[in-house]
Amino acid sequence: MVIEIYSLDRGLIHQLTKILDDLQQDCNFCFKIECGIHKKVSHIDVLIIDLDLGDRSRSIAEYYKDCEHIKKIFVSHYKDDVFKIFKYHPASFFVKYDYSYVKEELMRCLQEVKKQTGLLFCKQNGRETALPIKNILSISQKDHFAEITMCDGTVNVIHASLGTLKNQLGYRFFLINRSEVVNLDYILSTNGKELDLIDGRRFCVSRRKQKAFLSLYCAYDDHFLVKEGY
Repeated sequence: MVIEIYSLDRGLIHQLTKILDDLQQDCNFCFKIECGIHKKVSHIDVLIIDLDLGDRSRSIAEYYKDCEHIKKIFVSHYKDDVFKIFKYHPASFFVKYDYSYVKEELMRCLQEVKKQTGLLFCKQNGRETALPIKNILSISQKDHFAEITMCDGTVNVIHASLGTLKNQLGYRFFLINRSEVVNLDYILSTNGKELDLIDGRRFCVSRRKQKAFLSLYCAYDDHFLVKEGY
């Protein structure tokens, strides 16, 4: 995740570095800060501009106005000409530098970036690990930890809540009950109330989830198969 900062304010850069250090410890994810006073970076996720740079701040805004890959734009204060430049940019636009607020928004951006990597970031036995999402069959909540079952039969015990992990997963995963998530890619058959995964395990879909699950699975899987005789 690349964050581009245009500022001569050392205090601001120090503050942002502290925010990223906190996030890196919490989320096990790497950040890169580019202080772009003398250069422009082609691909960034977050753009931060100090509008006290005067005319330079406007030229920076003009340079990045068509860069649709940027997810968040922060400016130090309101300035009409810069605001107009970014008026139709798809990124979220913020006129605020507050520590807790910036951290909260960067956390949201981080979740979006994580989903694009195709990896599930977590800690296993105190060590940082990243699991390929496409190879995950299911995730089950067990007390204060989660069991992640992979295609090769490996079971990873992760000290994290199911909700935290679910936020990193894509549309192919469905929460079938309070404690279990399954990968729709690996469902062998289902009658809407129960389902079989390709590894032979059978799961129950809660009553509250059955209609939504069956609707999503039918739309998702062109080879939908209902297996009778459960």
